[in-house]
Amino acid sequence: MSAAPRHGGPGWGRAGALRGGEKKCSWASYMTNSPTLIVMIGLPARGKTYVSKKLTRYLNWIGVPTKVFNLGVYRREAVKSYKSYDFFRHDNKEAMEIRKRCALVALEDVKAYLLEECGQIAVFDATNTTRERRDLILNFAKENAFKVFFVESVCDDPEVIAANILEVKVSSPDYPERNRENVMDDFLKRIECYKVTYQPLDPDAYDKDLSFIKVINVGQRFLVNRVQDYIQSKIVYYLMNIHVQPRTIYLCRHGESEYNLVGKIGGDSGLSPRGKQFAQALKKFIEEQEIVDLKVWTSQLKRTIQTAESLGVTYEQWKILNEIDAGVCEEMTYAEIEAKYPDEFALRDQEKYLYRYPGGESYQDLVQRLEPVIMELERQGNVLVISHQAVMRCLLAYFLDKSADELPYLRCPLHTMLKLTPVAYGCKVETITLDVEAVNTHRDKPSLNSSNPRARQSPVRMRRNSFTPRASADAVERPRHHSVGSQPLDPLGFFPSLGARDGTERPQLQVGVQGASSQCHLRDLGVPPGPRVTGWAQRCPRFAASCSAGGHGRPRRNPSLGFSGISPPALHAMLAVFVLYKVFYLQFCCSISGIRRLCRILREVPRFSLCAGVTAAPNWSLGSVGTSLCRGAPKGGLRGDMRCVLGGFGLLGLLLTCSCPQQSSAPSLPLSWAFGQIPSLLLLWHQRESWAWLEESKAVAGSASR
Repeated sequence: MSAAPRHGGPGWGRAGALRGGEKKCSWASYMTNSPTLIVMIGLPARGKTYVSKKLTRYLNWIGVPTKVFNLGVYRREAVKSYKSYDFFRHDNKEAMEIRKRCALVALEDVKAYLLEECGQIAVFDATNTTRERRDLILNFAKENAFKVFFVESVCDDPEVIAANILEVKVSSPDYPERNRENVMDDFLKRIECYKVTYQPLDPDAYDKDLSFIKVINVGQRFLVNRVQDYIQSKIVYYLMNIHVQPRTIYLCRHGESEYNLVGKIGGDSGLSPRGKQFAQALKKFIEEQEIVDLKVWTSQLKRTIQTAESLGVTYEQWKILNEIDAGVCEEMTYAEIEAKYPDEFALRDQEKYLYRYPGGESYQDLVQRLEPVIMELERQGNVLVISHQAVMRCLLAYFLDKSADELPYLRCPLHTMLKLTPVAYGCKVETITLDVEAVNTHRDKPSLNSSNPRARQSPVRMRRNSFTPRASADAVERPRHHSVGSQPLDPLGFFPSLGARDGTERPQLQVGVQGASSQCHLRDLGVPPGPRVTGWAQRCPRFAASCSAGGHGRPRRNPSLGFSGISPPALHAMLAVFVLYKVFYLQFCCSISGIRRLCRILREVPRFSLCAGVTAAPNWSLGSVGTSLCRGAPKGGLRGDMRCVLGGFGLLGLLLTCSCPQQSSAPSLPLSWAFGQIPSLLLLWHQRESWAWLEESKAVAGSASR
């Protein structure tokens, strides 16, 4: 992925370039999938790093590649040892220069991540308290076609600030082996240094055109301005759901089920005797913990409900907490799956996260399904979630920041409780094993040098947004922008007799595919292998495919085009109708005297005569109907511009006759009649060409089938 600098893009160092008199609109704002740069703003100890890490963890979990770039890390690499708050004084020119260079280096790494490493979102974690620094970032984003979204954390609660300093900053690398009192004093002075130059976002004037969210006092209030796209709306929604209040989340699986005993997956079986014993042990554990305001969530499957029933407390059932859907493999053992669906069994071991059971789900699907649960867990206090192995793996991967490769192989044994306690920049995990035996349902990740030859196949294809098994690993290359049925029109296709303007022959379309070129392969079009196709089949591969795939000269029906073609008998019938119409029409127009007498009866109608409607109007309307019927004929029917020309001739005859005075309506008849004939004559010519093409299609289909 690469992007060229925009024309006339200002340099990084020109502060306020975006605020100039002429308002410039970055073309990145029109690119829906442009990379996004999230810029944190706020004084120290306002939770910027906490928000950055938490937001990055969430975005990576839902499948959006995201990375944090903490400016403090770059500063510590540039300045090996931190001495005091004097480094952050605004009048310390040497330190200010170092801090600016660190920011530029960090932005270069952001650029490399988004453009070269296929990242989608970068989080620039720094104070960014001045407009000069924010303008520098905006200019950088404009030059590289990045979207920018600011997240400003504002907090004036001294208790929250003090708690943050003691919890996080005491253990910071800036303060090795220092006591708490000295750390608190130095850090508060550092905050005062930033306050001197702090310029908050101004939603009413200076920053009204920026996209940002202000988080005030750790989520008490929010101010959202100009959200640009789906990703930014997801970010806003997530930030409005998180909180920093102390809480504990308990995750466990249901008790051992009857299907667990026999090794079957899925289904809706009840608890085994040991599973019921675990439910009683779980009840005793919860009572001993004396958890305040504990909420219990279960799935809608029998085994989790039976486990929760034993607790003797109110619980909620969530359908989205149901186990992963194994599709056709439901209620089967792994041995049965390997015997009945050997390809599926091997493909799942290749890429377990992306593999989707036929008729079922993948882990990727399950993550998307569980996103509302994560949002509610972030909003709630103490919660116990009684779920299933795959569901528990997905939830655990979110809290522990595990990758998609690690997620399907996380260990979540039966009769084991996981106690999660959110801390400053992560989550503390405590494993509690209840003394009840159970079967082991965990399957380790297969080794790369497996003896199973199916496990060493090339990467599998996608099934929707997951992997689709194929009988062959050979890929069929197709043009990126033109799939079958949407080939670009041939500019000279309507007149097959026309050649190049210089008198040379037109280049013929070669049958075959090499790489990702725009040539057409008969196998892609559904035509059986056979001799090289020439003539109209080169100019219209779609119609050739229709005739050849059917085995006869009649094209298949295409509902997107109405009539995909007209059979020869229908064309003959249509010609007969037109011939009869012309004979009657000519005889009627010859009786000019009768028309003139009729016009004198209706002379109270100004500037209009009955002959106009009889001559041009039926001619034009019938010609238009015939033209529309031939849309699906070879060459894709009449092109849009030619249909406009044919209809225009008929309409011109109608208007010419209607605009003539009543007294001179008779002399206008020949001219009107002449214009009215043109659409039908051209239509008949096109039908003649259709017959020739249809006869040739029969020959092509016959030779191809042989």
